Amino acid sequence: VILDRNYRTKIGEIDIVAEKKDIICFVEVKTGTPESTVYFLPEFRVDKRKFSKLKRLGEFYLTDYNLNKIEQKWRIDVISVIFDEYGGHKIKHFENVTF
Repeated sequence: VILDRNYRTKIGEIDIVAEKKDIICFVEVKTGTPESTVYFLPEFRVDKRKFSKLKRLGEFYLTDYNLNKIEQKWRIDVISVIFDEYGGHKIKHFENVTF
């Protein structure tokens, strides 16, 4: 279930906030085209620095919505979308990403 889209704070934005089986999922969406993925795939743009920022944003979200940071289960997911020249796309979902 999608709870929020483009959740913004002073430090950045979470693309999608969803809930699956009582777990809050903070989702980063990265896109690319065949030309832009010659050297790296979209999901590789979520590096250690970006992950740390997403983690802080998730903590902001939990605080904003009065959710217990210790008891509430949550994770960070990455969705990679590659669009092709014919209007199609390939989607990969990486659950519970960590560094």
